[in-house]
Amino acid sequence: MTDNYDLIAIGSGPAGESATELAAFFGHRSAVIEKSRPGGTVTTTGGAPTKTLREAAGYFSGLREGDVYGVRISTPPEVATDIIRKRTYSVCELLQRVTAENIAKNDVDYIKGTAH
Repeated sequence: MTDNYDLIAIGSGPAGESATELAAFFGHRSAVIEKSRPGGTVTTTGGAPTKTLREAAGYFSGLREGDVYGVRISTPPEVATDIIRKRTYSVCELLQRVTAENIAKNDVDYIKGTAH
């Protein structure tokens, strides 16, 4: 890690990740500062978790495949909730890991913290 950068992105969401990786590709020293987890809101509370929950709800409610196959399978809420929670966490963790790996392999410094 260095004290001098050509580009510093605040947040490691898609825009921050892409900008710093592109800058590094063209030979500029870049860093991303993230207060939460790699991938930012997209991988923690935004896109990935909400889309995973929506997909799971469709399957567990029977609405997803029921219309196609004419069959409805109900899973008790106490079973479905735990399964959906675990799946959502695993999707988030996978995306955070992949984001961190991409940042590292593209020679971008990752700084945990806040900035303005």
